[in-house]
Amino acid sequence: MSNAQPLSPIQRRRLVAFIYASPPITLAQLLAKWQISQQLVAELCHCNVRTVRRWLSQGRYHEFPTSNHKWDLALADVILSSFDELPVALKDLLCPGWEQ
Repeated sequence: MSNAQPLSPIQRRRLVAFIYASPPITLAQLLAKWQISQQLVAELCHCNVRTVRRWLSQGRYHEFPTSNHKWDLALADVILSSFDELPVALKDLLCPGWEQ
């Protein structure tokens, strides 16, 4: 038997809103806002630098980052711009060992 709690209607609406949300920042916006190398973006998105270069390229070799990559970029922006305002539990979740 499971001890899982049922979702309330508001919890369900929040999850659905998150599922269909678009990440609020693009790679170009992140790079314009912060001095981040393509290597660091690759590490952040768990891909290689060549993939990041294809995201930034124009023309034949251009690719779009996946939704998961876009959320990695959005979370990086939150960590860089709003980390001090986040609750400790969220800081611990996003950046384990951040106090060290």
